[in-house]
Amino acid sequence: SDHYLVEVSDHGSGIPEEFKSKIFGKFSQADSSDTRKAGGTGLGLSIAKAIVEKHGGEIDFTSSPNHGTCFFFHLPHHKPHPLSEQENGDDCQFRILICEDNRDISKLLELMLQQDGFCTDTAFTAAEAEQKVISEHYDAMTLDLDLPDKSGLQLLQELRSRAECCDLPIIVVSANAHQGELEVNGELLGVVDWHNKPIDQARLSVELKLAITNSSHHTNRILHVEDDPDIRDVVAAIISNLAEVTPVETLSRAKERVRSELYDLIILDLSLPDGAGEDLIPFTKETLNHETPVIVFSASELSSEKLEDVRAALVKSKTSNEQLAARIRKAIHSRNANTLPPSTSTST
Repeated sequence: SDHYLVEVSDHGSGIPEEFKSKIFGKFSQADSSDTRKAGGTGLGLSIAKAIVEKHGGEIDFTSSPNHGTCFFFHLPHHKPHPLSEQENGDDCQFRILICEDNRDISKLLELMLQQDGFCTDTAFTAAEAEQKVISEHYDAMTLDLDLPDKSGLQLLQELRSRAECCDLPIIVVSANAHQGELEVNGELLGVVDWHNKPIDQARLSVELKLAITNSSHHTNRILHVEDDPDIRDVVAAIISNLAEVTPVETLSRAKERVRSELYDLIILDLSLPDGAGEDLIPFTKETLNHETPVIVFSASELSSEKLEDVRAALVKSKTSNEQLAARIRKAIHSRNANTLPPSTSTST
């Protein structure tokens, strides 16, 4: 066999039918009780599932009333350690500080964020979090409101008073998030969002990337979808001082990038080796649940009914380098200012 199989069985009362679908749920017990006093978070199976899946395996269980339960997981042979690149810091796009005193919850947040491509560090107290954000660089921070040495809201106010972290993107992740939101004006303290537990992993990941992208320390990032290497080189040279450019040659590679990373702008050719470039526009909206500005830069003109979905449609043979650079600059500046300029078609 090319897999290892591990089983753990008991002879207890089994798992009730109505709870089977929730057995691996994140924060299911922590969300319904005060876990610090109850002596357990109920997160063990969520963490086990995350660890097994990060190693390329699967976990499941069988259970019968009054006959016990058997949990089992499969792991592939000779699987490279999935965290090795992130631990070395070589393949991380953003670095997040997790401020959470409950070690089960902090571990689960760590696994969730690493699964979405973030590097993570953890502070278990307010004092440790304050020391870390002052002495080290982080792109964003998640914050629990219930910390052992001081309230998370007090820490938040103190961080905002410091020049080093006055604009650090912070997302509150706490069982008391809603109460904190009511107690303090979120705009005043610069809170990106307030997440109650259980956590929506996809929403948390997208909001962190959006917050980091819109922060003052962010380097503009452009995805250039183009199969002609000469065009790619020209565009990279034109905007080298404006943004970091990621070139891809095919529609499929572009979709992979959109799934895993966030960009301030997409420059899009319509004629790609494996499909129509315009198919990336609805894919981007559906995948990220928000609009990323798109400039179509192609040999063919975009149909008028498609113009409403793009910032500009530029015809290669009729657009000078200066026009292209100016339109890219305008699109990025408009996005950063949270404005939507009207779609235009440039053909001269």
